[in-house]
Amino acid sequence: MHRFALLLAGFIAAVTLVGCAGGDDEAATTTTTETTTETTTKARWVITDLGTLGGQESEAVAINERGQIVGWSATGATGENGYPIYHAFLWENGKMTDLGTLGGEESEAVAINERGQVVGWAETRSGGRRAFLWQDGTMTGLGKGPGEAADINEHGQIVGLSSPRGLNGVFLWEEGKTTYLGSLGGPSGAVAINERGQIVGFSRATRFTATHAILWQNAKMIDLGTLPGLKNSSAVAINERGQIIGEGRNYDFSQRAFLWHNGKMTDLKPFGAEESDAVAINKRGQIIGGSHLRAFLWQSGKASDLGTLGGLSSDAVAINGRGQVVGYADPTASYISHAFLWQKGKMRDLGTLPGGKKSAAVEINERGQIVGWSDTWGAKFKSRAVLWTLKRG
Repeated sequence: MHRFALLLAGFIAAVTLVGCAGGDDEAATTTTTETTTETTTKARWVITDLGTLGGQESEAVAINERGQIVGWSATGATGENGYPIYHAFLWENGKMTDLGTLGGEESEAVAINERGQVVGWAETRSGGRRAFLWQDGTMTGLGKGPGEAADINEHGQIVGLSSPRGLNGVFLWEEGKTTYLGSLGGPSGAVAINERGQIVGFSRATRFTATHAILWQNAKMIDLGTLPGLKNSSAVAINERGQIIGEGRNYDFSQRAFLWHNGKMTDLKPFGAEESDAVAINKRGQIIGGSHLRAFLWQSGKASDLGTLGGLSSDAVAINGRGQVVGYADPTASYISHAFLWQKGKMRDLGTLPGGKKSAAVEINERGQIVGWSDTWGAKFKSRAVLWTLKRG
């Protein structure tokens, strides 16, 4: 499920070839080949252009185990300001479906569960953003005021940020009811929920004090504190074991990744670095993040450098339960990134759509299906939502 990194940062600072529907070009694919030493058979990574809702751009952000993909796409229409209008989409069985809005112009999906329930934000008739749940062809607004959904678990519990009285606060939506979970005293927001209903996010003690990572469980909000020498902290993700990752920060934006478990916060310090960030954690407790422009995998108390594709930098974005990591890295020193898959100690370049120069992988499911975006000549270097799948034989 999709992490709420962009909202969190903003708060703290202020494939089988299938046809695509709704697009302005035919589906485009390309392949890269690898030899697997275990079976001595060749495997091809097939990239599929998922199309658009009528415009030139689209990006995928999440995929479930059924292969259902959500993201956002340009519709082909423009707003009063002359800029393209973007809508949330659901892609499945070769078709991209427009999820619509709550009466306004734009919407964006951020997560999907195995039941096919989609959450995100959508504009209302008044122009404000509101959290939504989309299911069975219907979009429903959540909460009592402006806000954004962050995550949904398999029970259909939804968390995010809402402002019913002008002050950002954590909300939990389940079985048609919205509950506001309070804060440490100031503005707060949720970023993730696990299957046990444990919620993590961030809160301030007052409107102007430092931000701290929080855990909500058993009807109680817990202040997780921060790392020594740092004033702020924020949670990023939580797994089913209740292990929480996040970052401690100072106001100069220096930051260090942490793992919190059973009341103890551990400074990860990959490679002994004084600056790092944590991105995701899987059910096995494996953590990915970045330090000094390099992606790392942290497990069993030790960080491993995932390397690059030949350039200077790499960024890990998602990890599945099998320990497969996806993200993007530059294949040369030009800072033009390509999507990568890292597994069994090796980073593989997933390439781009035909004619493209850039790509990035943003999510991987347990089946090894990867989603993200690539540019392509046919879309005039605009991003296109893509799906990578492995074909053997």
